[in-house]
Amino acid sequence: MDGETEIVTTERPLHIRAFRIKALLFDFDGTLTHPGSLDLPGFARSIGCPAGRPVLEWIESLPDAHERRHCARLLEEFELRAAAESHPNPGAEDVVRELRALGLKLGILSRNGRAAIDRSLLNFPSLTAADFDLIIARDTPLPPNPLQTAYCTPQTRSGSESKRLCWWATTCSIYAPPAKRAPSGCCC
Repeated sequence: MDGETEIVTTERPLHIRAFRIKALLFDFDGTLTHPGSLDLPGFARSIGCPAGRPVLEWIESLPDAHERRHCARLLEEFELRAAAESHPNPGAEDVVRELRALGLKLGILSRNGRAAIDRSLLNFPSLTAADFDLIIARDTPLPPNPLQTAYCTPQTRSGSESKRLCWWATTCSIYAPPAKRAPSGCCC
C-alpha cells in the first residue's frame, strides 16, 4: 500500500494515507481560554433570542436595521466584558509555543469579534496576537458559518504567495474544491 498505513480493528481494516500537517486552527473560547467566562445562553435570553437559535444568525435575521445594530452593539459589549474576565486554559500557551517551535502555522478561528479576542489575549502571560499567523473572527470579512464545517478557500498571504486557508469551527469535515471529503482532522 503505497504511502498508506493499515490499521486493523475488530470491525474492518482502515487504510490511512500519510499526510503532513502544515497548519493548525484553534477555536478560541474553551480551547485557548478556560471555559465559563462567556454565558451566551444568558445573553441570548437577555436580548430575546429564542432558545436553541444561534445568536449571530438571529441578530442578522432581525427585520429592523436599528434593532440589528443595537443587538450587535450589546453582543460586542457582552463579549468585551467576558474577555476581560477570561484566562488561558491550563497548558494552552505551552502547546502553542511547542507547535510554533515545530514550524507549524497557527491560527485562531472564532465567532467572537476581533476586539474580544484581542482583549482576551491581554490576559495571557506570554501569548499575543503576533503568535498566530492568522486570526479569523466574526468581523473578518468572510460569511458566517452556521453549519460549523470547514471550507478551504484560496487566500493570498505575505505578498503574492498564494496559499489555502482552511476555515474550521467545531467539526473536522473539510470541503475543498472540488467538493471532496478530507480525512478527519482539525488541521490543514
